Parts: sequence; structure tokens; C-alpha cells
Amino acid sequence: MEEAIKAIQGTPVPTLLIVAGLFFLLLGFVSKLGGMIEVSPEQKKYTLPIGLLVLTIGLVIHFTPPKTAETIPSPTIAINPKPQTADAPTQTATTSTSNSNELAAVINDPEGYTNIRAGKGSQFGIIARVNAGEIFYTTPQQSSDWWPVRTLANQYGYMHRSRITLNK
Repeated sequence: MEEAIKAIQGTPVPTLLIVAGLFFLLLGFVSKLGGMIEVSPEQKKYTLPIGLLVLTIGLVIHFTPPKTAETIPSPTIAINPKPQTADAPTQTATTSTSNSNELAAVINDPEGYTNIRAGKGSQFGIIARVNAGEIFYTTPQQSSDWWPVRTLANQYGYMHRSRITLNK
């Protein structure tokens, strides 16, 4: 019995829904199943709609691609070494993008790093970290305090605008 429970626990939810939907549909067409399950005519009128609903939900979840952070078009990046000074980052970046609003930036954080979040808010998970001096790209948003960002490693997410200093 424990093995069956462990197998069910490891099964993806869409698969469980599809199997349950098919089971309910089967119950709608038979009166007895294995001598242990007996379905009355009153119960049969509910099994088909429930089976179709559960099966449909399972299929929709299974075939719906997972949602990801909003993407920013990938630019062509050229990194040019620059002499290091106390106030300047160790490198500068130039960019040519299909999104003319995307700008090179560095962080402005006394802790020496800033987190990139999966959504527009600190309640969203951390998906990457940008350290002091690292170049990344952002598209400034007038209507939001959380701007979309892209690292040089093409990790996409959001960063609070107070942590961003645009490179001029």
C-alpha cells in the first residue's frame, strides 16, 4: 500500500486528473466495476459530466506551457575593457537591440548585490543575482517601480528601479 501511495505522490497532477476523468467516464457506462464498485442510475447521471470536466482540466494543464518572466529581446553585446577607477565598473557595454528602449545598467545597492525577481515585487522568488560592477540590461518603465531586466547570461526577471543606475 505504501508503494502505491509513493507512486501517486510522484505522479504529476495533470496525469492524475486525466486518469481520474477517464475513471469517472468509465463509471458512467458500467453498473459494476470489479464487483467492488457499484454505480446506481442516480449516480450515473453525474459521472459523465464530472469525468469530462476533470479530463478536460487535466488535458488543459498538461498541454499549457509554463509561464515565464516577461522576456526582453536579446541584443548583440560588445564588451569593451575600460581602465578601472574607484567609482566606475570594471567594464562598459555597448548594445545593438531590436528593442531601442533597452539600456545597459549597473546596480546601485550598498550591499554589493541585488536580486532579480520572477515577478514585479519582493514577494516573487529570486531567480538570479547581479553583483556590483556587473552590466545588465533594462527597459525603464514609467508606470512601474519594477523594471524588466536581462543579465549577460540571458536570465530574465525584474528589479526594483531604486537599485538600478543606467549607464550613459
